[in-house]
Amino acid sequence: MLYQLFYFAEAVVLADELQRRGIAHLHNHFGDSSCSVALLTSTLSGISYSFTEHGPAIFFEGKHWHLDEKIARAQFVIAISHFCRSQLMLFSAAEHWSKIAIVHCGVHPGRYKVGATSKTTKKVLFVGRLEPVKGVLVLLEAIARLKQRHPDMQLTVVGDGSSRGAIEAEAQRLGLTGMVEFVGYKTQGEVADLLARTDMLVLPSFAEGVPVVLMEAMASGKPVIASRVAGVQELVVDGVAGFTVPPGDRISLAERIERLFADTVARERMGQAGRQMVEQSFNVDVEARSLAQLFAGAQQGVGASAKAGQAAGPNGNPMRNSQKIALADRLGQAPGHTA
Repeated sequence: MLYQLFYFAEAVVLADELQRRGIAHLHNHFGDSSCSVALLTSTLSGISYSFTEHGPAIFFEGKHWHLDEKIARAQFVIAISHFCRSQLMLFSAAEHWSKIAIVHCGVHPGRYKVGATSKTTKKVLFVGRLEPVKGVLVLLEAIARLKQRHPDMQLTVVGDGSSRGAIEAEAQRLGLTGMVEFVGYKTQGEVADLLARTDMLVLPSFAEGVPVVLMEAMASGKPVIASRVAGVQELVVDGVAGFTVPPGDRISLAERIERLFADTVARERMGQAGRQMVEQSFNVDVEARSLAQLFAGAQQGVGASAKAGQAAGPNGNPMRNSQKIALADRLGQAPGHTA
């Protein structure tokens, strides 16, 4: 009950502030606790709201986070991929599917330099949180399988997290101390520089949405190897801009890394295909225009369901205080608090 009260209190403050500023529409990222606050704020103020969902974690507990009700009450919902949209459809009534639109995440391709393909180096790059979900231990096992045949290869691990110590210890146990470098957190610009100098990016995650780091690598003209999970295959077509492999499969991962070591022509071809894919379908300027169109449509419909300053129920009538409290109570029922 405590978190429900927190959500409600936050919503009261936010509703008052939005009305004071004359805000016409509220957009929220992610469908968990912050979206509960957004829905309650909309209910209290009569201001329409929408949200963007990335996944995949929330799809393991969609009922707990009441995705059905959040989608039903939203002006529109943005999914970052077809996979994400399908999961939102799974948790919502069919009459609301039409309000779920796809707007990709994206990057600025011009910020990433396309360097020449090296014929002599064997550089592998990982960028991400050092947490179990990212599958870095699988990558270390794949590198260990290749170390005898490729003693000159180099893996650079960018990122930090709660598993860093365990991952570094495993690299040492596998005899990879001189072959794997852990460089910690890097800025976006520093990552771009590392991408320009690497031969490939590898992301062996167990779960993902559509990782932006893959877009960054592809914008840099580098082939990528990623796990075949969630929306990854909407970005990385196997054999075109890189390879997708079964999650957790160190043997397939090692084979794909070795194949790219051996074929500089394929690396260059895949890098070019990846750059083209990002420019056409994951360009942040293009995706931002799509988002702006949705916001413009939302503004045209503001206030249609309730009088100014009054909260509306599902049927468009003002909602009584008892209904508001009941809604706050339902939205707070979740197995864990992530705010």
